[in-house]
Amino acid sequence: MDTDSTPLVKLVNQTLDEYYETLQAFLSSIDTLGLNTTELLNISEQRKAIFVGLLKLDENLCELFRKVRKHQKTQKQIFQLQMYSAMCESATALLAEKIHKSKKKLEMKILEAEDAVDESKLYSSETRNVNELIDYSKRISPFTFAPESLEDGRTLQVAEPPYPSELKMRMGLISSFEFKDSEQAESAPGIEKIDEEQLFIDNEQSFDVEDSEFLLDLDLNPDIE
Repeated sequence: MDTDSTPLVKLVNQTLDEYYETLQAFLSSIDTLGLNTTELLNISEQRKAIFVGLLKLDENLCELFRKVRKHQKTQKQIFQLQMYSAMCESATALLAEKIHKSKKKLEMKILEAEDAVDESKLYSSETRNVNELIDYSKRISPFTFAPESLEDGRTLQVAEPPYPSELKMRMGLISSFEFKDSEQAESAPGIEKIDEEQLFIDNEQSFDVEDSEFLLDLDLNPDIE
């Protein structure tokens, strides 16, 4: 039998079967009752041959068991190598994924930096010479400085809007008579003059327009429709 090409498990099973049969033959040779001297001599020679065969089979089994232990150890090492290989492949895949993401982020940063450089070049090309701006500001400074009568502590008055309020627009002609009467009352002696600008500031936003037959029905927002 070619032991090199035969599977190890098959060799072990065949050797065990042969050992079992040889052992049975050896035990059967011990029963020598009722035999003569010549037969006993023949059985004794057979028993020696069987015993020698058992010893040889025992050596073969021991050798096979050593091979089995070595094979199991090798299989365990192979399993560990496969596990380490799988872990290495997983770590390699994770590293490749991180490198890919880092590459994408780096490319985005490079694009942002290029845009910033282009924008900086655009602004720098549009910026005038500083000395030219300084000379220009010196030339126009006599015409742009604050008047000598300016008082820092004086508050500026709020100007009226360039259009009349909604109430004045709806009152129409009636408002002009009211304004004339108010001017006459202010010019009368003994009557305290009312600050129209301050009154406008105080009451412009708080005055509610109510329905009245004297108010004009005007469409103040014709473009909305």
